[in-house]
Amino acid sequence: MIVAGLEINITLIPFVPWACRKIECNFTITGSDDLNCKHQIITRNDTGIRGYLQANVIAFDKQWNLALTDVLEVWKRKGPRKRKVPPGLGTPVRKGTAAAISPIPVVTEKPLGGGIWECSRHIPQLMVRGEHIVIINIVER
Repeated sequence: MIVAGLEINITLIPFVPWACRKIECNFTITGSDDLNCKHQIITRNDTGIRGYLQANVIAFDKQWNLALTDVLEVWKRKGPRKRKVPPGLGTPVRKGTAAAISPIPVVTEKPLGGGIWECSRHIPQLMVRGEHIVIINIVER
């Protein structure tokens, strides 16, 4: 994992008896000014572009897995169909569960027309897998 301004040595030892070799990787970031600014990360799903994230990048690795803070996630989805709500949905969460300890981010929805809604939410910290990233742009320096 690469952290701004630090050099990290990664040592991987596989737990396979016949593969008794050690892998070492050294990563260094110089010019960490680009990590301290706001980035726009365009993400994908299985069929196309899902949406984008605006966040500060804290760390990344060679597979482009990202650790982000102060994340604004925006995506588009089709509007809800008119249907009956099953009886189990909409019940409040019991006290003492994980949802009571860590609050669930509030999703704001805005209709765009044509049955498409734009959804957004703010997340304090987020880890994004590298295979879901399409492109990364710098928004603010």
